[in-house]
Amino acid sequence: SYLEFCSAAIWNEKIYVTGAPMADAGGIPQHSTASASAIYTFDVSEGAGTDSQWETAAGADIPVGTSLVNSDGRLEMVGGLRNGAPSSIVSAYDSDSGALETVAQLSSPVVGARTVTNDQMLYIYTYGSSLSDLQGSTGTPGLITYSKADGSQGTGAFPSFAEPTDTGL
Repeated sequence: SYLEFCSAAIWNEKIYVTGAPMADAGGIPQHSTASASAIYTFDVSEGAGTDSQWETAAGADIPVGTSLVNSDGRLEMVGGLRNGAPSSIVSAYDSDSGALETVAQLSSPVVGARTVTNDQMLYIYTYGSSLSDLQGSTGTPGLITYSKADGSQGTGAFPSFAEPTDTGL
């Protein structure tokens, strides 16, 4: 099966992947209507190899379109859809219970964002605040910064990049 609105991060020697299962219409994947994402783990300490290393992790309320990031020694989830609404919540994930603890609130909701960190700042690249922005490519690229030290935030436009050209190589 396919996953939509995926995100991944490495934490505690495991790869964590979230995503909403896509429906299958005669072999053609359809956009997900799931209200929560699944979370899967792959234990990298066991080495490369088999599908048997992938497991479903605890967590019943993983937001659809959340962004995973390993920050401050914990796995955090940024935004996504919570109860069908775009969220601005940053949560820490408890891998034993699957519970989410709110650790920050962003100035605006994000869905399907990509997040990186240097453990002092979260840098969140977003393409809108809804799934329709992502599915229809109608969103506006932007960057949200969040200071882990004092909670200050900033926003800005993401730069436009030229389309790659065929160099004939």
